[in-house]
Amino acid sequence: MVGLVFTLTSAAHWTNTSVVNRYTHLNTLRGLVSNSSGHGSDGDLNSSDVDQNLGVLCQPNATSSEQRLLDQAQETTSNFLLFFSLCSQLPAVFTIIVLGAHSDVIGRRLLFALPVVGLLLGNAVTSVVLGLNADPRWFFLGSFAEGVFGGFGAVKLACYTYAVDIAKSGWKKTRALVRVQTTMGVAGIAMHVLIGYCVQTFWLFYPAVASTVPPLVTLLLVVCCLREMVDVDVRTIRTQERSPLWGWVSGVVKRVKQFYVQPNASPNTRFRFRLGVAAFSFLVLPNMARFRLLFMYEVNAPLCWSPLVMGGYRSFSDGCQHALGYVFILALQRFALDETLGILGLLSLVFADVGVAFSDSTRMMFGASALGLAGAMPNPILRSMMSQLVSPHRQGTMFANLAVFESILGLLGQTLYFMYRNTVESMRGAVFLVIASSRVVSILFVIGLKIKSRGQHCQTDVEILIGETTAHTDQPESLNSEKTQRAI
Repeated sequence: MVGLVFTLTSAAHWTNTSVVNRYTHLNTLRGLVSNSSGHGSDGDLNSSDVDQNLGVLCQPNATSSEQRLLDQAQETTSNFLLFFSLCSQLPAVFTIIVLGAHSDVIGRRLLFALPVVGLLLGNAVTSVVLGLNADPRWFFLGSFAEGVFGGFGAVKLACYTYAVDIAKSGWKKTRALVRVQTTMGVAGIAMHVLIGYCVQTFWLFYPAVASTVPPLVTLLLVVCCLREMVDVDVRTIRTQERSPLWGWVSGVVKRVKQFYVQPNASPNTRFRFRLGVAAFSFLVLPNMARFRLLFMYEVNAPLCWSPLVMGGYRSFSDGCQHALGYVFILALQRFALDETLGILGLLSLVFADVGVAFSDSTRMMFGASALGLAGAMPNPILRSMMSQLVSPHRQGTMFANLAVFESILGLLGQTLYFMYRNTVESMRGAVFLVIASSRVVSILFVIGLKIKSRGQHCQTDVEILIGETTAHTDQPESLNSEKTQRAI
């Protein structure tokens, strides 16, 4: 069920992202071409004129004036997409803090339902803008509405938390989180090709309208079929409803803060948890901006990809990173600890990003994507490693903290747009070298975590970071045997 929800919401999110990216870029390009030819920019934006402009301008042997127009379109579009992302991610940070901090009290269904409503509103606004052929700045309205309800980050928070609720402990958490990620990736193999085909064949309006269907189906599944994994404490909710606003806010801040203070944990456990947070931070720092930057990279010379080629490339990437990556994890999980698997996955990402930075042909781009064989695995593995340090009844708050980190770092990662804008004429791939360096820093923190965790996998006690009055609690014998076998 979680995999199906993740797949449907991902389809809606990525369809909307692809449509907004392409409409904004083509609208900008059309305006530049009209101004350079001495004509106004009025008239309908349709597939024939913009694709004709793009096909004439974007080619490996483009003239200096044509390349200058393409570079100007890249710079203008990157600025727009920067503010478009900020419009969603800024309110999403506060929503995720509130939802995540109380998800262990209010239950999981509401955690699923609210961001899905936000996706529905955002995609509906995109459909209206395209139907009216309106100014792309109206996209900000849908982006803000999506962010107020938590955005796609809140969807991932809900899916990962629910998966950990089902998988009680140990290596089962890692496998559950990887399975959720893999389900979405395998579905993306067909999804991205379909999106590219629809955009190229039916223009942008019909894919935008179709992107409103998955959120509706997801809402029905959440309301009718999703089993609640947390007993809702009605008395706690009513007490919070009667409490003053400042008391409620201070409670939220306290829930977030205690994950990084951890008064009941040993120094070694606190240090391991913080190393995990640091490794996770540098992993996700460039992720939100990378997808849109990759779009800018693909539509510019010398690649000049069509929507169908873009969809095929993303499907190939998902197939390598998720489907083959899952097989990779299953094959090595019995012989290697999570830290080792995380390092291998991060190295795979570094090779892929460096390959993209120096790619100047379609063949090289696909080859670079193949280097990212295990690139989808570090994210769920790091989440699982930190989840195993937290008591079962505080999983929602723990994943909320990671989601907040992901959202805040996503905001910081938007600075990559400025770098791409300033280097697009000199070295377009420089931004991907910076992204690769962020993965290298994450590797260093995982190595430190591996060193500090040496011997911890065979302990007979589990240290609980949050929610317990003592630093240790007895560990089930079955879990001890699992950890011992894996360490051996």
